[in-house]
Amino acid sequence: MTNRTWDWITVGGFGRILIALAVLSIISLHAYSQTKLKACRYDPAVKDYANCDFNRTDLRGLDLAGANLKGANLHLASLDGSNLEGADFEGVNPCDPMAEEKRIINRMANFSGAALTNANFKWAHFPWAYFYISDLSGANMEGANLKGARFEVAYMAGVNLRGANLQFARLTEADLTGADLTGADLRKANFEYAILDDAKLDGANFTGAFNTEGYRCLGTEASLHDCAIEVPRHKTFPDKPDGARQY
Repeated sequence: MTNRTWDWITVGGFGRILIALAVLSIISLHAYSQTKLKACRYDPAVKDYANCDFNRTDLRGLDLAGANLKGANLHLASLDGSNLEGADFEGVNPCDPMAEEKRIINRMANFSGAALTNANFKWAHFPWAYFYISDLSGANMEGANLKGARFEVAYMAGVNLRGANLQFARLTEADLTGADLTGADLRKANFEYAILDDAKLDGANFTGAFNTEGYRCLGTEASLHDCAIEVPRHKTFPDKPDGARQY
């Protein structure tokens, strides 16, 4: 066996070992996050649902006001029309040395039409969740992962979205009056016809976002109203006084 062949075998073997270790690490992290979950059922008299496993569970129209849902698994859960006023969904503090192990990713949870006034989503992970026509007024979503979430026609007055990840989020016709979007990641988000009166937008990243008039922003930290814009092709504005316009 030549030295070159031996080098190829050892390098390739080392690479396979690294890949295997990475896979095992991912599996162990997932297993850790799952082992702390517990089976739960809804009980009107219960408010503590911390670490409950509600994966794909139907929780529509229930009274969960003030409920503790920290660490609960709500992946693909249905909470349409539920009363979740003041509910606590707080995630893991990113400064926690075991944040990665403890984190629960609640993809595509459905909160459409839910009452979420003053709910706490700080540091929570709800990518691609549905908040269509929900009431999020006064909610705390600071540092939350809301990538791809849908907030169409949602009432979000005074919501705290400081440092939140809202990449690709849809906020069409959402009412964000007085909302705090300081430092939020809004790349490629859609704000068409959204209300942003008195909203705080300092340091937010709007690259590729659609502003309230449907124009795509090119600037990184510009105001949504005054950003350098790119006129999208074949864009229709049916509510314009001179009728629909095609670009």
